[in-house]
Amino acid sequence: MKRSLFLILLTVAACGGAPGHTENVGSLSILVKNARSFSESSDHERIANYRVTVTGKGFEPIQKIFSGDQTEGVISGIPAGDGREVAVEALNGFDQPIRGGEAEGVDISGGDTATVDIALESIPIFTNLTSGKAIENTRLVFRVLSDADDVVEILDKTEAAETSLVNPSNSLSEISLSASKGRGELAPTVREVGKHTFSVRSLRTGRKSEIELMVTDGTKSRPAPLFAAENGVLNFMAMPTIRKEK
Repeated sequence: MKRSLFLILLTVAACGGAPGHTENVGSLSILVKNARSFSESSDHERIANYRVTVTGKGFEPIQKIFSGDQTEGVISGIPAGDGREVAVEALNGFDQPIRGGEAEGVDISGGDTATVDIALESIPIFTNLTSGKAIENTRLVFRVLSDADDVVEILDKTEAAETSLVNPSNSLSEISLSASKGRGELAPTVREVGKHTFSVRSLRTGRKSEIELMVTDGTKSRPAPLFAAENGVLNFMAMPTIRKEK
């Protein structure tokens, strides 16, 4: 099981500051809590990397990737100042964020080290579908992954509206994940043809991930019925007949 704590040391330097001038240099120590994989059994579940993003007024976002095996890392060249925001994402082997956390209002003073604790929360993901794909509406099945104790829902957003998908068997939108593996599945009713943005959202943390799919009409690929029917009853008068010439 992946460790639950991950320490990142960020060196923060003011733009234009000369080397060795400590009044223009600060540092930021981030203690990341709950930095653990869902499990170690697959690339979907394991933390492969950490992505750290620092933002603030007056400079472009600065981002750096740390290996999931590192215990500390350094980001340099960040302007010192007040109100910095730091985001940490734990990425799986497919570069999907599976945990995330943020700290806002971080003040960096020259010559000092600010300490920030960031607790990562689970981000549910789709494991069988990726953005940009086309799929028939008769074959649409969602397989999702998160923490074992999580409860999630799947949202369907189109140009017309955003709706919560329900399980046709019980009319419930909540998907309780398996207690041992944190996996769940939903086969919804047939969706409208067109572009859809599907998101899976944790009802516990509110965090979500999303994909864009082009849903096509799977019913057109089905063979036509041999006989005409009305109200579910075969119309034998419409059955083809075979005549032999005398």
